[in-house]
Amino acid sequence: MDASNNYPTKGDWITLGSGWNEVSIYGFYTDWLIRAGVGPGTAPIKVYIQPGNQNIEGLATNFGTFPELDLTCSADIFSFIDDPENGTLLYEDNVTNIDLDEPLGGTQALVFDDFNFANEGLYGLFLSLPDENDDILKNNAIAWGVGVDDTPPVTSYALEPATPDGENGWYVSDVEVTLDAVDPISHEISSGVDIIQYKVDGGTTQTIIGPHGTFVVDTDKDNLPIEYWSIDKVGNSETHHTITIDMDQTVPVIDMVYEWAVSIPGEGKWWMFFNVTATDATSGMDRVEFYLNNVLQDTVTGPGPTYSWKFLYSGGLHITIKAEGYDIAGNMKFDEIIDPESININTNSQNLAQKTVQILGL
Repeated sequence: MDASNNYPTKGDWITLGSGWNEVSIYGFYTDWLIRAGVGPGTAPIKVYIQPGNQNIEGLATNFGTFPELDLTCSADIFSFIDDPENGTLLYEDNVTNIDLDEPLGGTQALVFDDFNFANEGLYGLFLSLPDENDDILKNNAIAWGVGVDDTPPVTSYALEPATPDGENGWYVSDVEVTLDAVDPISHEISSGVDIIQYKVDGGTTQTIIGPHGTFVVDTDKDNLPIEYWSIDKVGNSETHHTITIDMDQTVPVIDMVYEWAVSIPGEGKWWMFFNVTATDATSGMDRVEFYLNNVLQDTVTGPGPTYSWKFLYSGGLHITIKAEGYDIAGNMKFDEIIDPESININTNSQNLAQKTVQILGL
């Protein structure tokens, strides 16, 4: 209906889908506020509850200017689960001898018998307080739709990055977790998602208000548990779900030392031995790669903690020996020794000699 003025013998205008017509052709001659909708046959839902016994109560108020005595208020409850169009009457009760003897605001509480809303679905609660002296019609009837929600929400998750960005199924960066929850029953009786809750590694329960939210995980751990669940607005709680990820953002600890020994007396050649100690507290060690002047020479695999490499050296060159230690997740840290020959060593000695120098890791 539009907001035009009242015209004699004409109401406002209405459309039924094939153009606009004056309401007067349907027998209406005043500017009534008309609201219509398509629904299951009951009043719009005013309250959502879980199944169970509920108190049925009301409040009668005298808005008139004279007393209203000996009134009766009826209460009916219909189920619209099996018969959505007409409903099924399940409950009738009356409160009698209502005396609203105080005009302009006097009240009386109305207490009816309890009712058990046993099954999930739509119900209608109708209260009627007839008064033959009432000069304002339709203000003495109330229709409440009641949605009984017995279905918990369902939550889905997404990770970013969607797949591990390290090696061997490990994450080496923070992971953003997105949770989305829906109440899977029909729109009419869904109370809606109230909160989503989650825990990371069994820690404190965290709460997201509403059906959507994100949080960041940055904890190093093998099989790191992320637990989540949602709760709807009437208290139905979803079964707790747990996903696990492997996360390691910490580089290994690595230390390299070396020693030399003359192996061909009189020819000025000797073996240089490089020993690396490498450990990793989370994913564990995978390998150590040895480089001579940034050229890969050897890869020693295994859990460690000791990795060794040697080569025959004749001296006279500027060399850098670097050891790169990789954990299983792919994190790397290196240690290097620059020009080990610059240490004062008699390379022509005819006797087997050894020297060990520890270089701090970079």
